[in-house]
Amino acid sequence: MSSQGTRTELPSYLTHPFDIGKYLSAKVVKVLPKTVVMDISNKHHGDVLGQVRWFPNWRQYCYKIGDVWYSASCLRDLAGFLERSTYMQKNYKKKGDSK
Repeated sequence: MSSQGTRTELPSYLTHPFDIGKYLSAKVVKVLPKTVVMDISNKHHGDVLGQVRWFPNWRQYCYKIGDVWYSASCLRDLAGFLERSTYMQKNYKKKGDSK
């Protein structure tokens, strides 16, 4: 960092894409004075799905798709909802089922 606090280069561990799960990877695409911007991509096809950026109003990194921002707690809530919905789909009888 320079004396003004501006980043000039990335730490070595951020210079290559890194895994963030079974299906996703992250890659730093922009270095800002105090934060970084990361593309989140599908590992299989390499398609960019969104970005992780610093959201100053919430003072935290968030996942951004288009003009919509998601905090970590919002994404946890959504993941829980998806898991419960899948469980219900697999374990509750549908109308008209004879089983």
